Amino acid sequence: MLGNGDRVWGGAQDSEVMFSCPANKLDILMEGLKATHKAGLRYPIPAYMNYAPGFQESFENRAIERAGGTIAHKQDKSSY
Repeated sequence: MLGNGDRVWGGAQDSEVMFSCPANKLDILMEGLKATHKAGLRYPIPAYMNYAPGFQESFENRAIERAGGTIAHKQDKSSY
């Protein structure tokens, strides 16, 4: 099942994920889903449309320096 990390940060879609569960564990799975729903966590988790993947600025700057000009620089971060 998709979790927050898979959906929000990884951008995984429903069609990209499969899971299995032993039949004797379905009751506890359903209990867990009901409890998370009651606590405010809904499945399927919606895609986070405002997220732009990237690196921390210090890491990105080092990567650009080490790449010797083979990585494009971001011109304007306000457009993200």
